[in-house]
Amino acid sequence: MRRSFDLNPVVQAQLKAFSEVNSAIEFSQLEFFEVFSIYSISNGLLTEDVDPFKVHLQGDEFGIDGVSILIQGELCTNSDEVASALQSGKNHSVEFSLYQAKTSENANYGEMAKFFDGAYCFFEGTFLNPSKQLQDTIDAKDAVYSAALKRNPSLKLFYATTGKGDISCLIQKLIDATIARLSDLNIFDDVEIK
Repeated sequence: MRRSFDLNPVVQAQLKAFSEVNSAIEFSQLEFFEVFSIYSISNGLLTEDVDPFKVHLQGDEFGIDGVSILIQGELCTNSDEVASALQSGKNHSVEFSLYQAKTSENANYGEMAKFFDGAYCFFEGTFLNPSKQLQDTIDAKDAVYSAALKRNPSLKLFYATTGKGDISCLIQKLIDATIARLSDLNIFDDVEIK
């Protein structure tokens, strides 16, 4: 794997190992970094067993690298999978997670604002020119909300950077405003940004 951007040596080694295990997939180092970030968050932090390649949005979607919809812990990538998952049982647990990964040394206000705007447009239904893959995910989201759920889904937004992750006062205000903006849609049980 050719090194095209600087990373922490530990992250670089983990990314190299991840890309070698998945060598049959032809991705750039940046695309592997995006998928690796999704993998690390979903299978590590969230302890969910999801295929990060199914969550990753290929191409250049506005501010969003990946979207997962988990129903009872099962990944759903289109409206048919949502319908199937909601068919059995009651009191379904639904969780949306959106991902953005950057190789910058610190959190970037502009990049975070773009991610948060993309997430808002995804849920508000105003996302402009989505790819077919993102449109399938939007249709899956719409299928969730057309079901008679007893409880609203939860939402988690993950912004990953290779730096320390220090949050400035200005970025914290952006995070707080975004949580309020998404909460005001009244379609989530809770909203978290990490």
